[in-house]
Amino acid sequence: MGLSNGATYIIRNNHTFCFRMKVPSDLHTTLLKKELRYSLKTDNLSEAKIKAGFVAGKVQLLFRDVRKGRLNKMKLTDEQIKAMIQNFMRKIIQEYDEPVIYSSLDEDPQREAYW
Repeated sequence: MGLSNGATYIIRNNHTFCFRMKVPSDLHTTLLKKELRYSLKTDNLSEAKIKAGFVAGKVQLLFRDVRKGRLNKMKLTDEQIKAMIQNFMRKIIQEYDEPVIYSSLDEDPQREAYW
């Protein structure tokens, strides 16, 4: 069941919200999917809306790169394409939860402070 009130790209599972986006028809055969659907790992609607918007932007960049032929140049099997998409979605959903502001107090010495 879809949600209204600006909750685009969101559907509700039993316990959590999921990202859902149709794959454009010109990319069906390349991406081997008609729809992308992945858990947003939250049961909070406000957070799900923001997270889904973030994920949607990244997915649009994926679509752009596929249209430019970048996936075709990689010469991947169907199974590799499916695994790549799964990994891509997992990473961008995790990326949303990572901090964007770091200080000298952060534990990771490889990251530069923005401030």
